[in-house]
Amino acid sequence: ESDTATRVQSRLRQRADKLDKLEALFPSEAGRALVASLLSLPTDRYPPLALSPQKQKEETLRLLADSVAALASDTMVLLIFEDAHWIDPTSQELLDLIVPMTAGHPVFAVITYRPEYAPPWLGQGHVTPLALQRLGKVEAAAMVAQVSDEAISDEVLAEIVAKTDGVPLFVEELTKTVAEGGEAGVPETLQDSLMARLDRLGPAKEVAQVGACIGREFAPELLAMVSPLDNAALGKFLRKLAENELIFRAGSNFVFKHALVQDVAYDSLLKSNRQTWHRDIAKAIEDRFPEIATSQPEVLARHFAEAGVEAKALRYWLEAGGLAATRSANNEAVGHLRKGLALLSAMPETEQAQRTELDAQITLGNCLMATKGYTDPETAKVYERAESLCHALNDMVALAPVLYGAFAYYYCRSELTKAVDAASRGVDVSERNQDLAGMLTSHRALGAAYLSQGRLSDAMREFDQAVDLLDADFDPADALKFGQDSKPLTCTYKSFTCWLTGRVSEAHCFTNLAFDRLRETDHVYTKIVGLWLANEVFIFLQLPEKARATAQEVVTLAQAQGSRLLEALACIHLGWAEGSMGEIDRGCQLMQDGIDTIQEIDYLQRLAFYRGALAELFVRSGNIEAAMSQLRLAFALVETNGEEWCMPELYRIRGEAEWRSRLGDAAEAERYLAHALSKARDLGAKSWELRAAASLARLWQSQGKTAQARDLLAPVYGWFTEGFNTHDLIEAKALLDELA
Repeated sequence: ESDTATRVQSRLRQRADKLDKLEALFPSEAGRALVASLLSLPTDRYPPLALSPQKQKEETLRLLADSVAALASDTMVLLIFEDAHWIDPTSQELLDLIVPMTAGHPVFAVITYRPEYAPPWLGQGHVTPLALQRLGKVEAAAMVAQVSDEAISDEVLAEIVAKTDGVPLFVEELTKTVAEGGEAGVPETLQDSLMARLDRLGPAKEVAQVGACIGREFAPELLAMVSPLDNAALGKFLRKLAENELIFRAGSNFVFKHALVQDVAYDSLLKSNRQTWHRDIAKAIEDRFPEIATSQPEVLARHFAEAGVEAKALRYWLEAGGLAATRSANNEAVGHLRKGLALLSAMPETEQAQRTELDAQITLGNCLMATKGYTDPETAKVYERAESLCHALNDMVALAPVLYGAFAYYYCRSELTKAVDAASRGVDVSERNQDLAGMLTSHRALGAAYLSQGRLSDAMREFDQAVDLLDADFDPADALKFGQDSKPLTCTYKSFTCWLTGRVSEAHCFTNLAFDRLRETDHVYTKIVGLWLANEVFIFLQLPEKARATAQEVVTLAQAQGSRLLEALACIHLGWAEGSMGEIDRGCQLMQDGIDTIQEIDYLQRLAFYRGALAELFVRSGNIEAAMSQLRLAFALVETNGEEWCMPELYRIRGEAEWRSRLGDAAEAERYLAHALSKARDLGAKSWELRAAASLARLWQSQGKTAQARDLLAPVYGWFTEGFNTHDLIEAKALLDELA
């Protein structure tokens, strides 16, 4: 009891000392609280952080990057990042913030990496890549002379230079091995050289082996808890390893000089001994360092997995995955969850195991949606498995988000019949359970599928039911079970349908409401998807300046999250905006690049509409052949997937292209424009009808059929009772004035 009390008091003093140091480094309480949370230190000194996990992550990374800039305002700064090829996604985000910031500051950042790593900031003016070549014979010989205090014969020197092939670490280690062991023989490989050096260290070798089990960096306190040696002997052998330059001090911890040194020490252990050390290390962490178990469960998961204690390894891998997901570290979460599920698949399929797997599969599905996108086959498999588990467990509460995942997969691939089925079942399940978040999300999903099919009245009914739930009181965490917050997304879909059906002012209102809610949310995936969807209304309303600004914001957010899909979708919007503002060649290229990307990853939703929009830019530029090519592809898509909502616009653009291609022979153009008008009326799409009527009226005007043109356009324009300050209605009114 006395020892326990002493350890607790010591740990409390250490935490207090760390907080004192934080206060010297970070002037604001918010900054101190962020870093304390990052380091898993108690934050009761500071006001609580009222931030979502994603917002807290963003603010922490920004604070760390800003602290480098602040330090550089007073002095020159050297930053060293080693082995960037092993970097984790969140550390990559931090590095991506720091590298651009170094421009204009007295900061010298040295980042080392192997060729397989692709730095995203290469090409920036202040970044200079430097490829390090192997040492030549002269340089290798000079290094041998510097490393060795003993004279080495010319024959052995030549053998070292030949065997090391210019690899600096190998030159250094092989020279030390020969110097320590005499010239009896030169090891063949770097691993052989390192092993020979370890073997000559006697009992210190076992200390290196235990340290290697802990990790590349290890704390002497943890080492002492698992080592059979007393403190005096342990300290002696640690000093010996340091003197031989196999480990070195890093603050209060020790670090292996190179990952290969750790690997050699680790691989020299028998498997049974290795498992024993990992088990002892894991138990010591559980018993003595509970804060590691809480903040870094993946550490315990790794040790228990290597120890063969699969039940505990599973528990900690899944905890690590869930913790990473709550922090919006989705890539890390996917890795942890996959490891846990791999262990689970080898265990008996009990009811408890099925329950555990279901929770993990749902979390994994949400993370994959945010990283790989809905259309990735792995995402689909995750939701298929989760649905089968829901039925096996008769768990209807968990079924709603699983069905939404299935809906999203089919919807994004434009398999609309299957999307309607999944969303309809989601509505039924949510209503039976009185799951308000599920009802909101499922009605919105079903409305989206109906909208794509051109069933505008059915879509409006579903969106109205979703809108009725916008102010429903439910835990925001319930909404995020579906991977995103449906409230702002509901507003965007409602605005689409309002615009299509001619309720233009109402579309404006819901677009503004969507933007208000999106600016308030801290859930980054919701923000990216919502801004992209809301931006489509700016395209409908022909507002290229607003569309460009929003698209640029989405591109930036999508790049930060590594979402290739959302970046490509935003580039399509950006291209449309650039083209509509006069930069037609650049706009067409941006749209084409984005379209090629989304098709490559099987995202087919709205693809026909985007091809039509690109075709219209080609028509404006006079490239009728390219326009016709895009339109043929667009019509083929609709014929395959039944995405009817944009058909009137595709017919209209085809009519415009035919008109310009036939040099006055307008019969074919008139036929397509008449199709556009008829299809718009069938769908009840008044805004498409107005555009089609205006295009056909202009054609007739050019043929001298002024009265017919006026009689066609006037009643369509007269139907509208709002939105008279929007582009299409302004254009229609101007044309009517000409016809009058």
